[in-house]
Amino acid sequence: MSFTPQTVIPLAVALAYSALAIYFLVKRGLHENMDRLLALYLWLAVIWSSGQALVHSGIPEPVPAFRWDQIVIYGLVILSVAFWAFARSFLQKEDWMPVGWLVGLAVLVLMAVPDWGLISLPFDVRAWVEGRFASEDVPFLLSAAAWACFSAQAALTTWYEYHRNDSPLHRNRIKYLIASIVLVPAGYGSLLTRLESYQYLGLGVHWLGAVVAIYAVVSEHLADISAHIRQALNHLAITLFTIAVYLLSVYAAQAVFTPMLGSSILIGAAAAAVFFAVIYHPLRRMIQRAVDKVLFGRRYNSQQVVREYSQAISNVLYLDDLTAIAIGRISETLAVKKGALLLVEGEDEKQIHLRMLPGVGVPKRDDHLSLAKGTPITEHLVEHGQPLTQYAIDVSSRFKSVAIEERQQLKGLGFELFVPIRRKGNLVGLIALGPQNSGRPYSGRDLDLLRTLADQTAMALENARLFHRVQRNLEEITRMKNLMDNVFASIASGVITTDVLGQITLFNRAAESILGVPIEQCLGRPYYDVLRPLNGTALPALVEKVKVKEKRYRGFEIQSKLPGRGTVNLSMSLSPLKDAEDRTQGVAIVVDDVTETKRLRAIQDMFRRYLSPAVVDRLPSDPAQLKLGGHRREVSILFADIRGFTSFSEKLPPEEVMDILNRYLSIAAEAILAYEGTLDKFMGDAVMAILNAPLPQEDHALRAVKAAAAMQRAIADYHRRLGEKRGLNFGVGINVGEAVVGNIGTTARMDYTAIGDAVNLAKRLQENVGGGRVLLSQSAYERVKDHVGVKALPPLKVKGRMEPEQVYELISLIR
Repeated sequence: MSFTPQTVIPLAVALAYSALAIYFLVKRGLHENMDRLLALYLWLAVIWSSGQALVHSGIPEPVPAFRWDQIVIYGLVILSVAFWAFARSFLQKEDWMPVGWLVGLAVLVLMAVPDWGLISLPFDVRAWVEGRFASEDVPFLLSAAAWACFSAQAALTTWYEYHRNDSPLHRNRIKYLIASIVLVPAGYGSLLTRLESYQYLGLGVHWLGAVVAIYAVVSEHLADISAHIRQALNHLAITLFTIAVYLLSVYAAQAVFTPMLGSSILIGAAAAAVFFAVIYHPLRRMIQRAVDKVLFGRRYNSQQVVREYSQAISNVLYLDDLTAIAIGRISETLAVKKGALLLVEGEDEKQIHLRMLPGVGVPKRDDHLSLAKGTPITEHLVEHGQPLTQYAIDVSSRFKSVAIEERQQLKGLGFELFVPIRRKGNLVGLIALGPQNSGRPYSGRDLDLLRTLADQTAMALENARLFHRVQRNLEEITRMKNLMDNVFASIASGVITTDVLGQITLFNRAAESILGVPIEQCLGRPYYDVLRPLNGTALPALVEKVKVKEKRYRGFEIQSKLPGRGTVNLSMSLSPLKDAEDRTQGVAIVVDDVTETKRLRAIQDMFRRYLSPAVVDRLPSDPAQLKLGGHRREVSILFADIRGFTSFSEKLPPEEVMDILNRYLSIAAEAILAYEGTLDKFMGDAVMAILNAPLPQEDHALRAVKAAAAMQRAIADYHRRLGEKRGLNFGVGINVGEAVVGNIGTTARMDYTAIGDAVNLAKRLQENVGGGRVLLSQSAYERVKDHVGVKALPPLKVKGRMEPEQVYELISLIR
């Protein structure tokens, strides 16, 4: 191998690329696709540069069909695709990468076909290009075309992303990619000229492009290219100004003193120095301000900004107004495109929940976001209290561990900078700012100012949030008061409250309706003046006991005469009215008008004389079972008649007869009602009862038998207590069968009864039984045979039936 510049320089570049690749792997690693693509490009560049050296090394090719220059020609295509893919990954646009690799593969195939003689071209390439290229140059031309296409596409994509992105830091980062895209293709272009001097220059240029790319990837805090340019222009402007002032001073000194003193150099120089010293500093300050305004935008006095900002927000109590003023002031000072406050609404064990309050350039919408605790983002904002840029979230490796959903959530807000607002070490909010109108990134001076303004905002924000909570509590109290007023107005019970002096503080509409006193005449007046008709009742004494002894009364009934209503029955419930500290502040009185209830109760008590109390109590629970009209169902029918009463009554006056009859019928009725039977009717000295209607009773037949037995025992006991034997006893007949049960009669007079053949048979049994005896039909006996002792009687021929009816006399009940 011969060591000539044509071999040494490419080898040196290959070693330089190797050093870059090793540095990159150590510094960055291969964690992301962008890292892997750049590392691939660097190692391909090592191989490609080595191929450049091998072309001129004189070392023979290992395979006859292979040439060293094929490493350079084919490698250029692969390098172009790799760098294009890296550029897209750098810009986070990886959607077309598979297509790019397929295109590169297709170009390699097209290059290999004529290069290895797989097919012959149908025309003479040299003649077609007028002798400038030969057929063996086709792979080289395709390689150059691929390099040009991929480089142009990478440049266009990068240029588009640069102008589309508003973030100054992202734009500055893209500038480095643009510089790399310019240097790398320029280096390859120099190599493609095949001129030796340009080729050496090209090797260095495309290596420098790789250095710029590595710097853009590895460094999170890139030097601001625009800022350095502005600094250079600033120094240049001041230098030119100094030279101009100096020349002006010399010229002025010569023009003034030469005619007067001749050509004395010393005097002229002294005069020029004095003139320069007098005018330079004022003019320099003026020029510096002008240059700063042109190159660096608006300047501000930090102390004045903080003072005016504090005065503007110190007395603002509404959160929306505070946001508008605070963000407006910051936007005016820093020329920010948009800004908002992100207010901490609450937090739990895992997340901090924030709500956005739009300030400048942000549409009003109810945006909420949540930040996970313990992530690098919340540590940076909460624990360290440092401003955080969206650029750092997107680029810095520190924040790659944060869930991509959370990073995208912050990015979706469209802000460039987040400044934490902390109070006593706790995060209370964030100042979110968009890019500056100048397109420049926030400087260190800007960040220092924003940290100070955030501290001022924390105090104002705490006051505004406290006021907001008080206002919200007041609104809630007002809402609850209105709700309670509506509740008190809608409930049926009268509600009256008094203070410790007895003055009425609440008097709802129900109380107005019950007591007949308008609300307007009650509030603020003593209850004993308003409720004079109740002063003669127990109410005043009850109120005093509640106030003094803190007693409670529930359902205390009083009766009084009220104007316009007459006698009413009132149910009073009284209890102490206490505050949050359990101190009595008055009396709460709940009034219910039970006048109608007592009337209905009296009617119900009267109704109980006709129906079993248990039946009466159960009827309202299922009114659907009390159908109008008749319906067929199985019932037990009991007929009881007082034997010998007709002849007995002939010897007594009518009044005494009525008393005796009522007594015997009462004994029968009580026995029937005791077993929840329904008294159908009284027929002179007889009574009819039905069971299993109106409500079902599974053991209705046994109930009828037990009622009959109880009836006979009660008569015997009555006679023993009376001390005489009147010869009056009940003859009872019981039958079980289907009957039509329901209301019969007219709309003016209805009876609840049962009709049918089963009823007739029970009546016939009662007519054919002697006093003190109970007859059961065959169907009745079948229902109760396991519970009774009976005596079978000869079949009984009854009226209305063709066949005799088997009957049984009840002897005893089996317990």
